[in-house]
Amino acid sequence: MSYINPNEIDKILDDIEFSGSVHIMRNSDILYHKTSGWADYEARHPFTDGTTLELASLSKQFTATAVMTLVEGGKLLLDDTLDNYIPEYEFSNYITIRHLLNHTSGIVDYSGEILVPKAKERREKELGRKLNSSFEVTECINSLCKAYTVNECLELIKGSPLHFKPGDGTAYSNTNYHFLSDIIERITDMSFHEYLITNIFKVLGMHNSHASGLQADAKGYAKDENGTMFDCGRHGMRSGDSGVVSSMKDMICWCSAILNSRLLRQESWNQCFQIINDRYGMGFQKFDHWIGHNGGMPGISTRERLHLPSKTAILVLSNTTIPHHDIINEIMQCIKIDGNTKSINQ
Repeated sequence: MSYINPNEIDKILDDIEFSGSVHIMRNSDILYHKTSGWADYEARHPFTDGTTLELASLSKQFTATAVMTLVEGGKLLLDDTLDNYIPEYEFSNYITIRHLLNHTSGIVDYSGEILVPKAKERREKELGRKLNSSFEVTECINSLCKAYTVNECLELIKGSPLHFKPGDGTAYSNTNYHFLSDIIERITDMSFHEYLITNIFKVLGMHNSHASGLQADAKGYAKDENGTMFDCGRHGMRSGDSGVVSSMKDMICWCSAILNSRLLRQESWNQCFQIINDRYGMGFQKFDHWIGHNGGMPGISTRERLHLPSKTAILVLSNTTIPHHDIINEIMQCIKIDGNTKSINQ
């Protein structure tokens, strides 16, 4: 049996005037659920269970699953090298689909390692000083959040060496998952958006989900420590690293599918769950005895935690971010399991 103290979680959320939705379930039982705040503060549109928002890097889980549907269908192999699909990339002969999926490719991150540092450097040069507030940093990064084509991605990483020989290390890279969605499109002759809708969202009844950030219901907002709000808008990402849009209602369906081995064969899910170097699986990250994924961009915070043995899931979807604050860790402290109140993650 699981034990949840809803009053403790309510206080955590109320203290920060939480905007978004939190859901905790075990098997088909709802242990906790709360949705509050505004999808659009200016228009006063409330945040509901059906409100769609950008998932940011939590999108990678859907990309990995889409790739595994192609593996199961015999359309590609995990150990295929990239020269079969993106031959224009200079290291394509050495990197496999598997390397992309579990972040063992060594490919530089086109956003975190190239776009963001260059934008900060450019902005600081314009100002003649360092960026000295969370709003300045948020505004700088927010200006970069848009759709990038594969050619733009390739141009950004052109000439950058690999961090290590593929397979010899792990390094989180958005480029890996941008490439994976490009491969999906080249194999299927469908857009990433169309492939997800046809092969994942419709199959699982996720009717609100898609891959076009500009069509998200919720805008993103960033608060500083004093509660001042910055409107981050909608970002419009479309690639496999951060382009999926969904709602709490749909994400509950998604977590249920993972916990109950729907959509993919069990052996495929097991490959996804296999954590390399105690860090990354295929679309999953390791968090102590939980797996899941984080997503974040200016004004957006998405968190998923799954405890497979007890079939427990925690989902936090929020369209308001606060610097240096992540409520998922506080929420997880409020969850106990079994009659002796043993913590789930022990």
